[in-house]
Amino acid sequence: MFPVYTHESPSSSLEESTTDQRSLAQDYHVENSRICEVTDAINKAAIVHLPRAEYNEAIEILTSALSLLSDTVRANGEQETSFRRKPLQNPVLHFSSSQSSELFVGSCSQVRHGIQKVFQSPICVTNGSDLLPGTDTFVILSFVVIYNLALSWHLKAVSHTTQNHSRTSMHRKALNLYEFASKIMANGGISGDPLPYMAVVSNMGALCLDLGCAERSRACQSALLSTILCCVDSRYTTSNWERLLDGFLWNASQGVFETIASPAA
Repeated sequence: MFPVYTHESPSSSLEESTTDQRSLAQDYHVENSRICEVTDAINKAAIVHLPRAEYNEAIEILTSALSLLSDTVRANGEQETSFRRKPLQNPVLHFSSSQSSELFVGSCSQVRHGIQKVFQSPICVTNGSDLLPGTDTFVILSFVVIYNLALSWHLKAVSHTTQNHSRTSMHRKALNLYEFASKIMANGGISGDPLPYMAVVSNMGALCLDLGCAERSRACQSALLSTILCCVDSRYTTSNWERLLDGFLWNASQGVFETIASPAA
């Protein structure tokens, strides 16, 4: 018997190849959707610890979320897919109401520098379980996790009333993370609501004051004041806006108007 050879048509081979690529792309998309959902769930689980002053637990959980996001973003850069799906709606950020009734907590700066308040509400994502993967989604999730991780280190440092090397180290970790979050905003990754920017720049100003970087703190205070004035001019409002405005104005006033607050005040 002679062997039977089958000749596969070029069109058939191309169709199978295209089908395989679509299948792989769809599987990749589904996996990224799962990562978006898991990251959002991890973030929500972590910030539950903040009002309980369980900062180590929050830091550990958020660090794992950031590692997951980093691996995903790296994989997205290495693998191209033809499967594109636009998110049904853009993720919307909001500050968690699970925190205590106090939106700001006092920061123990040196007397000659005055006292600034730390905005202590973490960030959540509205409808996080419905997120669809995309470059913008991963950027927003990265911003949220980095900000909350910075806040966790910041609040942990504030809870240490004694000024020592350990507290300074926590402050520097928080400042580095706030700076990463600020770069994401500067690159256009977060737009629309001014409140996340106000939270970052206000807390950066408080940190720089604690670290003795008076000039840098004044730069943050000036940027915060400019944003406040823009919000007032545009009649911006949000929940708890009057209380937020009081706290942010207090921080902005420290350097811009040279208002020095004593510990007794």
